[in-house]
Amino acid sequence: MYDPKGAMTERPSTTRPGTVEKIIKSPFPGEPEKAQIAVEGADHLYKELRVENSLTDENGVEVQLKQGAKVKVTVEAKPEDTSATSDDRGSEFSATSHSVSASRYQQSNLRRHTHEIQKARTTF
Repeated sequence: MYDPKGAMTERPSTTRPGTVEKIIKSPFPGEPEKAQIAVEGADHLYKELRVENSLTDENGVEVQLKQGAKVKVTVEAKPEDTSATSDDRGSEFSATSHSVSASRYQQSNLRRHTHEIQKARTTF
């Protein structure tokens, strides 16, 4: 995204693929039709998004989506409208942090199993 001075500004965003499931005609004359888009990766009950079926192409011509069209849905926010994730891993989940977590999990299980074996030995 560009600011008014022409410098590049980075806004937090995410983009998900979607498919136009259906085109919904307006029951009222003069109101625009809607495109219902299924967003991949969204929760089942919240995956449908309905938007006005009106886009502008690269030549400035108004166009409409067709049923079955593959689209990208982007959510973008101002940096001041976001906060850091509460997850200590940050936005990237690296293989290193995964192996450290697995190692801690394995150590915890090993201690638990060792305790169970010692306990079983004392009961015989």
